[in-house]
Amino acid sequence: MRCVSCNISLTDFESTRKDMHNEYIDMCNSCFSSSDVNFAVVERADLAEYEDIDIVIEGGIQDA
Repeated sequence: MRCVSCNISLTDFESTRKDMHNEYIDMCNSCFSSSDVNFAVVERADLAEYEDIDIVIEGGIQDA
């Protein structure tokens, strides 16, 4: 799976992020954190690496 914005390979954590309609977002953490996301997302915290947690906290996104 690749990021729809920058085309890099997604980690397991990034590739399982879903929106409120249960659809995959398919964006890397960098592109996702810099986007204007105004809705809740569902993330699999059990798949998060240290780098994933830093970006999620910086972006203000919380596990749903």
